[in-house]
Amino acid sequence: MCPDHKEEVMLYCKTCQRLVCQICRVRRTHSGHKITPIISAYQALKDKLGKTLAYILGSQHIVQGQISELEDSMKQTELHGAKAQEEVVQLVGALRSALDEKQAALTRDITERQRERRCLLEAQVWERQSLLENSGLVSYAHEVMKETEQPCFVLAAKQLHERIARALESVQSFRPAACAPLPPIKLDVSRELKLLTELNFVRAPHAPVIDTQRTYAYDQIYLSWRLPQDSAPAWHYTIEYRKIDPKHKTLKLWQRREEVWSLSTVLESPDIASVYVLRVRGYNKAGYGEYSEDIYLHTPPAPVDDPL
Repeated sequence: MCPDHKEEVMLYCKTCQRLVCQICRVRRTHSGHKITPIISAYQALKDKLGKTLAYILGSQHIVQGQISELEDSMKQTELHGAKAQEEVVQLVGALRSALDEKQAALTRDITERQRERRCLLEAQVWERQSLLENSGLVSYAHEVMKETEQPCFVLAAKQLHERIARALESVQSFRPAACAPLPPIKLDVSRELKLLTELNFVRAPHAPVIDTQRTYAYDQIYLSWRLPQDSAPAWHYTIEYRKIDPKHKTLKLWQRREEVWSLSTVLESPDIASVYVLRVRGYNKAGYGEYSEDIYLHTPPAPVDDPL
């Protein structure tokens, strides 16, 4: 029943996709719309739904195969994720071990510098303490000065004078820098910190984009591509191609060309009057990236010989 006019709905408006009555049909609301008898819409939709349902039932093996592929991808995702986490723990642990070893080496270096500086300062302290009034050297000098035997005095005073002269020379040539503590030791880790903050996963290349303006098929197939701007770089590329079987409209097995180092390649001597499907993907340290979209290229037929 039409909610607007309380008439039986016998028509179907394809434009609005709703049921209408005879009064709705002549109103301005549906002017110019495609309207068909409801029995025609019923039969058309029933046939369409029946065909769709038959296709679904006949494609159960395809659907089940796709479910199996998706479930396998889910399992692989879990395995790859666990493996990646384990690798991150190992690599970061290796970095931590390297830092610990470096820390120990730098600490040993500082300790050695401290020891050398302390020995130098202690030697200077000892030299100056020997010149103090109550030191053993000064007391010994007083005793030598009391010696009246000239030969004994000469022997004792000569060595004593040399010791005192060296100590006095050290005192007279003393500079503030000579008693400076260990010079400041600065460790610059700005570059290393920057590298650590930029530490990230190596990304595989994105799917290449086929350059349709430069790609063509004639007596040879020339395939050209580029990487998206935000893609990680690729070391080299793999090209896969196969020919469509025109009789059975099926595809033959993929053929592959590995390690293409440029952004283009040439396939020599393709079959004439044939359709080829091609795709390309990049490779770097992270592994292979996604394939590009398939591109279909038609080779021309054989030229017709001129009868003249």
